[in-house]
Amino acid sequence: MKAETLNQIYGKNEIQQAQRYQFLSTKFQSKFNEKPEVYVRSPGRVNLIGEHIDYSGFPVLPMALDRDVVIALSEIKLSSSKSTFVVVSNLLEKYKDLTFLHSSVETDSSEAHGWHSYFFCAYKALIRQIKISTPKSFNAMIDGVVPTGAGVSSSAALCCASVLAISAINDISLSQEQLINISIEAEHMVGVKCGGMDQSISVMGQENSAVMIHFYPKLKGLPTPIPSKIVLQQLNNFDSPVFVVANTLKVSDKHETAATNYNLRVVETALAGAILFKKLNLVIEDGLIQKNNLLTLRQVMDIVAFGEVKNGNMKSYDFEVDGKECLNLMLSIVEQHLKSQPYTREEVALELGISVRDLVKKFIDDQYLTVKADKFELYKRAKHVYSETLRVLKFDQICTGKEVLPIPNEILYALGNLMNESQSSCRDLFNCSCDELDELVKLNLSFGAFGSRLTGAGWGGCTVSLVGESMVDEFVKNLKDSYFTKEKLQAAGMTLDELNDVVFYCKPGTGSRIVNYS
Repeated sequence: MKAETLNQIYGKNEIQQAQRYQFLSTKFQSKFNEKPEVYVRSPGRVNLIGEHIDYSGFPVLPMALDRDVVIALSEIKLSSSKSTFVVVSNLLEKYKDLTFLHSSVETDSSEAHGWHSYFFCAYKALIRQIKISTPKSFNAMIDGVVPTGAGVSSSAALCCASVLAISAINDISLSQEQLINISIEAEHMVGVKCGGMDQSISVMGQENSAVMIHFYPKLKGLPTPIPSKIVLQQLNNFDSPVFVVANTLKVSDKHETAATNYNLRVVETALAGAILFKKLNLVIEDGLIQKNNLLTLRQVMDIVAFGEVKNGNMKSYDFEVDGKECLNLMLSIVEQHLKSQPYTREEVALELGISVRDLVKKFIDDQYLTVKADKFELYKRAKHVYSETLRVLKFDQICTGKEVLPIPNEILYALGNLMNESQSSCRDLFNCSCDELDELVKLNLSFGAFGSRLTGAGWGGCTVSLVGESMVDEFVKNLKDSYFTKEKLQAAGMTLDELNDVVFYCKPGTGSRIVNYS
């Protein structure tokens, strides 16, 4: 996870990024009276397709952005204090510094939330999983250019960069899987029950390729090359794909709304899996499910497809090959066994044969999870999860040439159609869209996007649109002139100079790196 040059990370933007790193270095020296010893970076991400299915155990298809969080650090070698302490600063002066003692981390029970919570929880999660015998005191300064509250995962970029930074300054080498898992735990500690997609792509990102990230039965990332101009020209299609990210300007704060939005969906999908398992009289041996003995919708599907599980082992199969058949089977089962109307707590408890109190204890109460709901939409959530996973498989197979299209040169139309179907499902079945997202998607399509959908958790944030490279400049200009009025920008506390952070086009970038810069 080390990059010897900025070019290995940023390519043609190397010169611009070198200026940014130099500015960060200068500010660091001004504040701490010494040069940084270590630089790390982790990118934001845009999810091309596969929304809200990672925490149900299904693969997703995001790509890393070239917009990232960079952290500069130096060890505090001379200190009058015998206690290890950490000072964290942000390049943006509106954010206050954070100073804490190493000894206070395990005893801290504060629920205060702010930008520094992500760094503090990253430190706490790291020392919980990797025992540091002699932790170092250090100074850190953060520079983030991933838009916040926009659905492009600024929080995961900050968590991953923080874990990598803390480990690097303490001379700890982490595997990709360790970095991902510790970063996930850190965000859980902040109060968001994320599923792992954001952290995984921030770490695993690959240039020129989306990454199909599998979470079950084990974490792995498989590249899904975005069709290149050369490949498309061979099919008589002379336009290559570009993805345009556009911010609705409606802030999507997963922490603030988690109890009624994000965390609630996590609980609803778990409840849907539990009821399907019960109604189908499925059998599973104790020990397969480690945490709270809960099944994901993916695990329910696997048990349906391959019968009883013995000794925690599932029959091995190729998800990419057999997945479509299994997913279609589960969609028919959802139609048969889940009622389309919302379930009350009492109805869910009755279906599961447990008390309401036990229902809350098993499915809702969690150290880091808060949920506020008396009714649960189980049919809609399960239907979205299984149908969205089908779209992920189709998207991947079109990109990799495994799915033959009736008209080969219409690859971009086929991919765009899957994105449009995903948006409809997010809006109607998962209820994670909003008026602003719906309006922006409609505009994106009217200006010539092949497909457009929300990206990220939803309820605000960004859209991602598939656009032909030959028309991308005109597309972006039309969006800026129509949706992003001066009045909307002012209401969001932004200026016209910041418009390039609101609408921008991108191609897949690299993941987390320790950066060799001096």
